[in-house]
Amino acid sequence: MTTLAFAPPVLPAPVLDAGRVERAARRALLGELACFPKPGLVSFVDAGSHADMDAISFLRSVIGLSGYFHDMAAAGAAGAGFAALNRIGCVAEAAMLRATGGVNTHRGAVFALGLLAAAAGAAGEGAPPEDLCTLVAERWGAAILAARGEA
Repeated sequence: MTTLAFAPPVLPAPVLDAGRVERAARRALLGELACFPKPGLVSFVDAGSHADMDAISFLRSVIGLSGYFHDMAAAGAAGAGFAALNRIGCVAEAAMLRATGGVNTHRGAVFALGLLAAAAGAAGEGAPPEDLCTLVAERWGAAILAARGEA
């Protein structure tokens, strides 16, 4: 008599369109630039209180970040840890700085929106947006705090 080994079913990875995440993130960056009035902040109308940047530098930055949010979503879908996400973010930050001549237009967005893109990848299509922050905290929060020396 032959004994058949039972293996638990392999669950599919979350379904994800990383290009959709990329497009949503880039629309968010452009939407933020289009908002006016925003006292002190760059818009298409003025540079706010910034002598070192304007709408053109922001547009260059968005172009320089092409592919970054896609890569973060794909890494999140693949179960990447914070160290891997951080490496992707550092490459994106360098691209942003090259695109803007060294001006920090989107460093905060590279970090925060990048983590949300990774969470969207980890959660898959159909995840409620309000759950993404919770997912960031659960998956990478301890590593983020440790990187800051707060853990």
